[in-house]
Amino acid sequence: MATGGPMANGVETLRRIAADPLPKGVGIPLPLQENNRLGSNETEISRLGHNESEVLQPACCCREAGIRHMNLTYVGNGRGTFEQITNYSYVGHGRGSYEREEVVRPGGWNMMKVGICVSSSVLGAIILAILCHFCSGWVRAAIAGAWNPGLRGYYDCNNGLDNWAAGWDEGKKQWCCRMHQKGCPPPNRGCDTTCNYRRMDATCKERIQWGAKHQFKKLVQACAKSYQMVLGQCPYCHGCDLAASGCEA
Repeated sequence: MATGGPMANGVETLRRIAADPLPKGVGIPLPLQENNRLGSNETEISRLGHNESEVLQPACCCREAGIRHMNLTYVGNGRGTFEQITNYSYVGHGRGSYEREEVVRPGGWNMMKVGICVSSSVLGAIILAILCHFCSGWVRAAIAGAWNPGLRGYYDCNNGLDNWAAGWDEGKKQWCCRMHQKGCPPPNRGCDTTCNYRRMDATCKERIQWGAKHQFKKLVQACAKSYQMVLGQCPYCHGCDLAASGCEA
């Protein structure tokens, strides 16, 4: 039996008299309370439709958009925040029989997007590998410059490698030695110092003796001529005296 209810915000509502709460889904109109009883933050009553939902942006490019759906669940008479009158209406905390429940349905996998992501990743890896292959020298130069601020520039360490000891400047020697282990100065051991010429290693005294026996064979002062030749090929042999080399023509 329905009876007339009090006035709330100028709207007359109806109240069903029952001893126990009705089952879920059956309207339970309650009289709306006046604004001063709902508090300063509850001066208006909001209404929630059955189809209220929100599209969620996917966290991954390979997924479809999800949907967040707001549902109303019966939680017991006087335990919820909403009450069903004609629609669900906000009546204040502890006054209603329903509470809002958030339902999130994640989006499924989009195989087309998955294929695009995988293809893009593979293509990017191939491009990166090609760039690293052709720009490796520049990368090493940048790293070397970061390790040693005084070591600048980029050099072709194969250019002039046959006569690097006499033909390269100190900057190129340092750079190529550090980056490619080419053009590294040998330890000074006098006439036993290693001289690298035309990419072949031999000691200073061995080169002097070879020049006297072959390059200047049967010439006057063959050892002296060979000694000057070796100094021009390998400046690191300046620590070897002609007399100490043991040259015999």
